[in-house]
Amino acid sequence: MPVSQVQRRRLPRGQGARLRQEIVEAAERVIAASGDGRGLTIRAVATSAGVTAPSIYRHFKDKSELLQAVVDSRFTHFGLALDSAVAGAADPYDHLRRRCQAYLRYAHEHPTWYRMLFSDSTMGWEPGIVPGLPGFTAFTAHLEAVKACLEAGTLEGPDPFRVALLLWAGLHGLSELPVTKPGIPWPPAEELTDELLAALGLHA
Repeated sequence: MPVSQVQRRRLPRGQGARLRQEIVEAAERVIAASGDGRGLTIRAVATSAGVTAPSIYRHFKDKSELLQAVVDSRFTHFGLALDSAVAGAADPYDHLRRRCQAYLRYAHEHPTWYRMLFSDSTMGWEPGIVPGLPGFTAFTAHLEAVKACLEAGTLEGPDPFRVALLLWAGLHGLSELPVTKPGIPWPPAEELTDELLAALGLHA
C-alpha cells in the first residue's frame, strides 16, 4: 500500500522537537503500510513527512536510531492502551485481569506493532526491558499489578518478579500461537486468561 506524502510548510525556527515527532509519525505510517520495519528507508520516511532526507539526519543519526524512536513511541501507545483498560477496576485481581485482557486485545488489534515490540529480534534496535525506555515502564506496570495481588492476598508465596515473567510468557504465547497455529481450536481468549491466572496461583 503506498504511503501518502504530507504537504507541509516550513516550521518556524526553534520547533525542532515538533519536526522530530512528525518524522517518527511518518516512519510509523511507512511501517504500517508495509507490515513491518524491514522495508523502512529514510527516503520513504522523508516522502511521507514531506521533508528532505538531510532533515531527518539532523534528528536521527541513522535508520536504527529512527526505528528505536518508533519502538519507544509504540511502547507508550501500548502502555496507554493497558492503563485505560484498568480504569475503574474493583480490586487488584480485577486490575491485573483487565491488563491481561487488554494485552491480548492489543496484540490482536495491532499485530504489526505487537510483533515489533515483542517478537522481532532482528531489526537492529535495542529490544527488551531497558531502564529509561517506555518498554521498561510497561513491564514495571505489569510487575506492580502482580505485586498488588500479592499484597492483597490474591497471590500467595511466589516471587512476584518470577510470576510476572511467567504471566508475560503466557500472554505472549496466547498472542502469537493462535496466529501461527490457526488450525488448533483455541478457546476464547478471556477463558484462557482466567485459566492462566489461576494456574499461576492468582485468584479473586
